[in-house]
This record gives sequence, structure tokens and C-alpha cells, in this order.
Amino acid sequence: MLDRAIGVIGVALALIFGLWSLAPEGWPKMPPWLMYVGISLGIFLIGLAGGLIISEYREPSEAENKSKRHFDFDMTPPNALVEKKRFANERVPLDGYIYRDCTFENVTFVYNGTRGVELSGNRLVGKQRIASDNPSIDITILLLRGLGGLSETFEVRLAPGQRIEPPRRGQGPPP
Repeated sequence: MLDRAIGVIGVALALIFGLWSLAPEGWPKMPPWLMYVGISLGIFLIGLAGGLIISEYREPSEAENKSKRHFDFDMTPPNALVEKKRFANERVPLDGYIYRDCTFENVTFVYNGTRGVELSGNRLVGKQRIASDNPSIDITILLLRGLGGLSETFEVRLAPGQRIEPPRRGQGPPP
């Protein structure tokens, strides 16, 4: 709404100052510099309004989409069945998938928390990573690592300066 108001004001300024130079002989004359300033300001406001209107209809960039994504959980059970497949050195999506008797070698599991996942009879080889586009899942992964609930075979990437260590198991006070 503001963009259209700016556009109307710009058109009005451009018309008023532009047409004032065509005023009849009896009307007071405007200094030429004021006429040019008024027309320039009017054209600037029209351009500003046009830019604001166009920006409303512009497709957001991938980075903007990623930062504004909403991760709503769908209660529908996973339904994409994958059986007896070997995955190596790739990203493996988890949301909505059922993996049975698969082998995962040096993979990055991608889980955004939007659907459930079923894993049964699978084999892990080498190092695995867990990644997510959902910041809530990222924090949950770090929490699991800090509480010792995430196997050491899973690599967790931390922000610079961030430190998460699994707890030491055993009785007595820490050394």
C-alpha cells in the first residue's frame, strides 16, 4: 500500500512541476531550478514505487527460502520404501523413508524432522554424518551428542568455537 502511495505522490509531483512551466502568462513563474528539482523528485518517487511493487512479486533466492523455511511435522507414516540398496559417499534423505536391509557407507543422513523415518536391518560402514536444514534438528543432534546418545561413528559438524563432548561413563566425581 505504501508503494502505491509513493507512486501517486511521485506522479503528482512530476505533473505539477512539469505542467507549471506551461502555466498561462498571469500565473506566478517558478524558478527553473525548483521545477527541475520537483520533476526529478517525482521521477525518483515513481521509480521507488515501481521497485517496491516489483519486489513484492519477485521470486525469493534460494538463500532467502532456506532462511524462511517452516518445518511442519506431517503425522503420515513414512511410505517411501527402500530395500537392500547400497549407499556410498552421498546424501541420504530420511524424512518419509523406510530403509530396510540397506548398507550406508560414508554417507550424510539428511533429516529435517518433517516426517517420520523407519530404519531396520541396516548396516553402517565407515563414517556417517547427520545434516539438517532445520535449526531445531541441528540443536537436537548436538544435544544427543552431548548426552552420549549419539554413536561416535557419527560425525557432527560444529560452529567455530563450539565444543560438544560426550559424557564420561562411570562412578565417582570427574578427575
